[in-house]
Amino acid sequence: MTPPDDAPPRPAAERCPACGVTLQLVRVHGHGQCAHCGTNVEPCCAGAGDEVDARESGHDRATVATLCALVAGHGGAVQRDVLLNDFSDHTGAGWGLGARLLREAIAGGDLRLDARSGLVESGA
Repeated sequence: MTPPDDAPPRPAAERCPACGVTLQLVRVHGHGQCAHCGTNVEPCCAGAGDEVDARESGHDRATVATLCALVAGHGGAVQRDVLLNDFSDHTGAGWGLGARLLREAIAGGDLRLDARSGLVESGA
C-alpha cells in the first residue's frame, strides 16, 4: 500500500511502532495506517472526510471475488457485518460498495445470506 502523492512526510524520527520503517500515513475510513505494513497508528476519525471510494482511488481489489475470498478465509461462513468490515479494511472501500457487491454475489449465486442470522456463506 503506498501513500497518496499529497501525503505530508512524517518527521524522520517518527517510525511505525509495528514495522519500524519511517512512518507515512495512509487514511482509511477516518484512521491513519502505516503505508508499509497497514497497522493503525492514528485514532479513528482523526482525519474524517479523507476517505475515497476504493474504485476511484485505484484499488481494484473491491470486487465480488474479494468478498468470496474473505468468506473462504473465515472458513466458508461469516457474519455479514464482520464481512463488510473486513472488506472495507482490505480494500479501502466503504460499506456501501461492499453491500452492493455482496448483493451482486448473492444474486450470482457466489454467496448465500441467511437473513435471520446474518450469516454469509459460500454459494458453491
